[in-house]
Amino acid sequence: MCAWDKGLPIAGRKARYIDDDIRDINNVALEAAIDDEHDFTTGGTQTGQHTQGSARCFFQDAAPSTRVDGTAFTSTDFGSLWIDSNSSPDNQFNVLTAIGPVTWTPVSTEIIATLLAAARVFASTLGVTGDFAVNTDKFTVAAATGNTAIAGLATIGGTLGVTGVATLGDTSKLATSAAPAADAQLANKKYVDDQIDATVGTGAFSPLAYAGEGSVTFPNGLIIKMGLAIASSGTVTFAVAFPNGIISVTNSQRNSQSGLASDQEVRVYSVGIASFSYRIITPNTAPDTGIYWVAIGW
Repeated sequence: MCAWDKGLPIAGRKARYIDDDIRDINNVALEAAIDDEHDFTTGGTQTGQHTQGSARCFFQDAAPSTRVDGTAFTSTDFGSLWIDSNSSPDNQFNVLTAIGPVTWTPVSTEIIATLLAAARVFASTLGVTGDFAVNTDKFTVAAATGNTAIAGLATIGGTLGVTGVATLGDTSKLATSAAPAADAQLANKKYVDDQIDATVGTGAFSPLAYAGEGSVTFPNGLIIKMGLAIASSGTVTFAVAFPNGIISVTNSQRNSQSGLASDQEVRVYSVGIASFSYRIITPNTAPDTGIYWVAIGW
């Protein structure tokens, strides 16, 4: 194979030999060199275009700041490619998008933006090993934690932060039925049911037995006591005093349904957390024999 020789034709070469120097030596060498990566085969179209797979891009650790020949990039170089040989886990493709200063934009960013704009659908799993961000902060996933933030709505994975109004479906559920640990946390159905159900305290919840007393203590601290006093007057002393205070005492005559005079009434006084006093007032008839009472406190 002939080799390119920039010294040919030599000085003083006779004209009849110059064409041989140019055609048989240098032209052949140039054609062989150009044909390595271009459409330049003898007898072919000889367009000089790059053949498929022949174009090369920058492949280095640091971002290129100049052309290969050392001259400054110009706007005609936009679209040049650089493969970051040090990126992980895969070699990152970058495209030259600006020259003042020189700016290389990751090709993956452009690809994702194009796919989203074109409403593309992925047939398989899309793997993203770094942080994922749509329009800077509209939908973000932190690679290190998996925390997800949706602007105006929601943070998922480690934390779900909702800044707007989130609408959950009727069958939405919490991960467990544990009681909430803070006032602002959601309450599950079991916890709510547990708060509604009362826990029976001292005595039976029935005042029907003579001198009986029932007591119910609710989880929120409310206490209801009820019982029967079998005298026309006296003092009712609670089996267990209210811990803090009393809200009210109500009563009805024990035999109020037996046809006794309607002008009888019960007066309650000296009400305290441990007892109250009462008297059945009977202007025209014999006093009724006792009252049913209900006391509410906390």
